[in-house]
Amino acid sequence: MEIFLPNALPFWNALEEDEKQLILNSVQKRNYAANSIVHHVGTDCIGMKIVKYGFIRVFVYSTNGSEITLYRLKSKDICVLSILCMLKNLNLDINIEAEEDSLLYIVPIDIYNKLLSSNKAVYDYDKEATAQRLTEVVSAFSDVLFFSVGKRIADILVYYSNLYKSDVISITHEKLAKDIGTVREVVSRTLKNLQDLKLVEVSRGQIKILDINRLKSTTI
Repeated sequence: MEIFLPNALPFWNALEEDEKQLILNSVQKRNYAANSIVHHVGTDCIGMKIVKYGFIRVFVYSTNGSEITLYRLKSKDICVLSILCMLKNLNLDINIEAEEDSLLYIVPIDIYNKLLSSNKAVYDYDKEATAQRLTEVVSAFSDVLFFSVGKRIADILVYYSNLYKSDVISITHEKLAKDIGTVREVVSRTLKNLQDLKLVEVSRGQIKILDINRLKSTTI
């Protein structure tokens, strides 16, 4: 733990020794199985979350009941409190789930708030991280409002290809639907169109990108 946190927290070197010990003495480790809920509507935030390993998805429900992925967290990514509070004030019901088996380090909310109010480096980091996440949230909603389903699917496939460094992506149509805020049937129909255009090859549980440059520029 002592090795991971100094590497994961950007503001660690700016903390006083007693502040470092405060974090080390209070931080909690929590394991979450794949597809389990980390945080859901109606529950209070338990603190600042730092991902040791795994993959965490932050999402909301759209007006038609489908899910919209706002952003994801991977190893050493941090979910600060301010962005969750801001989204809650915007009447967005935030849900957080573990997409893979994950281990989170959690700094309790009272400890983090104490550091936030007493250490400028923590405050500056929180402000910057909140702005970054808010940009991702606005981008997610803008995509749903202004881009076609085909464009959104193409973009998310390119995202996964870059993330996993592979042209073959193991993913279900249901998961893609949750990512872009639509339903599985629409995803299946759109993937067939992309396959007819020889941009992808679709098989059970997998999608192979055949031409990533054309996929990036598609507007269907």
